[in-house]
Amino acid sequence: PHKIKHGDWVAQKGLTRTVIDYRGVIINVFGVHLHASYNYDKCEYSSHRLSQSIDITNLISMAEGSSDATLVCGDFNHTADYIGARIFRLRCGLSDAWETTHCDTPECEEGMTSDRPTNPYCSNSINPHGQRIDFILYRDSSSSVQFEPSSAEVLRNDNAPWSDHEAVLVQFNLRYNNTKCSSEIYKSQSEISKIESEISKSASEISKTESEISKPESEVSKTQSEIVKYRPAEISNSEKFEEIDNYLESRKSLLQIENISD
Repeated sequence: PHKIKHGDWVAQKGLTRTVIDYRGVIINVFGVHLHASYNYDKCEYSSHRLSQSIDITNLISMAEGSSDATLVCGDFNHTADYIGARIFRLRCGLSDAWETTHCDTPECEEGMTSDRPTNPYCSNSINPHGQRIDFILYRDSSSSVQFEPSSAEVLRNDNAPWSDHEAVLVQFNLRYNNTKCSSEIYKSQSEISKIESEISKSASEISKTESEISKPESEVSKTQSEIVKYRPAEISNSEKFEEIDNYLESRKSLLQIENISD
């Protein structure tokens, strides 16, 4: 790299996605970390963050239909008035949780998350109170729920900070509407598939049973054929036995006649 101190080329920045099923409500949670500025006065990486913002919003839009609500959180490395921030709002319909809960003073000192003068990891900032470049964006992705923030705050630990960025904590209210949530729809589709599978299995069993029924009929026909085949031989033997009986009867009569003559 031509600028060894600009470590974004080695850092694993980009986008992560986590799917949360909260009591049947599917929430897509995206973790974002865009390219750093390194110099707020003259940033040479604005185009990098802009292209990242476009790519990420494309991916968020693609996953929109699979959830009831969407959260996009992380280090955007740009302020709320940057064009990349507006892309997230316009293309994905996302709202800033901090602005929603602090609509009167969105850029107040309490909302600064980076380059705060009390943070020893930070360098001097163009804003004496710091910069607000870490966001929690949200939206309802379906008509099944109402998803909105109730409070937001920046968690600071000036004595022993965890990072050069401060943490942002937002609490959300989740309200159910009468329509089914995504998980219930998927469950219904799964049940339908299961029923269809059972119907197919039953049809297979019926076909098998019909095949078994036709098999005994074939066996009966075969047995009848065997009876016809062997009947002539049985009749022939019966006639022979009758001839033998007649012969013995005749011999018996002759012996009786000879006895009378004597």
